[in-house]
Amino acid sequence: MAGYISNQSSKDALSCVCVKIVGLSRVKLGRYASSVHIVLAPSVVIPERLHSAIQVCLHRNVSRGVCQCEQDEWKSVQNGIWSSMMFPYDDKYIDVKFVGEVSDSLTVSIEEGHEIITNW
Repeated sequence: MAGYISNQSSKDALSCVCVKIVGLSRVKLGRYASSVHIVLAPSVVIPERLHSAIQVCLHRNVSRGVCQCEQDEWKSVQNGIWSSMMFPYDDKYIDVKFVGEVSDSLTVSIEEGHEIITNW
């Protein structure tokens, strides 16, 4: 997990973190998953009114700096979660940006979807 904190005015305070999601290895393929479901949920101590101040960007550009996604790539946490699907063999990055007075923990969970067990 990598990140940075930038202290501007307290109203515009911004902190960012980047979480790397490592895909399944194709070399050690003992099973097949057609997708991976990613869910990000704010800590229960973060009031729901502040969830929209948590913005998330899913990308695979390793050379992109932390929180350097384009404006239209950012999605806000809604109804207490942000979720997305990805191909299970890719490596991806989740940039999380906290705007304003939000500061606490998040949980990122990853679940293989449509798993087919095979004997190789």
